[in-house]
Amino acid sequence: MTILVEPFKLLFTGIPGAASTSTEKALGGVKGAKWIAPKHTTVDQLILEKKINPNIKNKLDILCIVRNPYDMIHAEWFRSKTRWILELDDPRSAGNWPKEKRKQIMMSSAFEFSEFVHSYYGTAYNNGESISIYDNYTKHATFVGKFEDIKHTEEWLSNKLRTEFQIPTLNKTDRRVDYWRDYDALARRMVGTIFKADIEKFGYSF
Repeated sequence: MTILVEPFKLLFTGIPGAASTSTEKALGGVKGAKWIAPKHTTVDQLILEKKINPNIKNKLDILCIVRNPYDMIHAEWFRSKTRWILELDDPRSAGNWPKEKRKQIMMSSAFEFSEFVHSYYGTAYNNGESISIYDNYTKHATFVGKFEDIKHTEEWLSNKLRTEFQIPTLNKTDRRVDYWRDYDALARRMVGTIFKADIEKFGYSF
């Protein structure tokens, strides 16, 4: 869920796969916090759906957390292959998967990681496309934390909320190997090229 902590003028918009569930759970326990929209709703969507006033975003501290794109792509492949594929045709959840997401899940299930990258991102790579995972979430952000340094986000939130604040570890992806071990040279080059803007903007590397 997207959380507004009105007494502290704080808005959290969670990015899929970047400690969003953990941060939502922790912030949900703060006095005055309220859930104002489904998970992974951007600020622009909140304004469009009239969940917040267009002017209020200038009066809020907006928090997002990003993750190394090399790691993010691998983690999403692994979750799709081991978790989401099991829910894909479940009548209770099937309607929640957009067409492109269903395609990604099915391709994740069909291929090992580097082959998945070659197949799923091949057209974008060959066409010279640049894709941002984070722009829609971070463009209004006051503070952008990093998945790899949750302690820094905890410190920022502790200062903002004027109390010690901790983010629990939830929904951890239990992968068999470190992400970088599954990349072949082409997959590394493809992800590094397609997501170059995010990688450079947030100071990531392979």
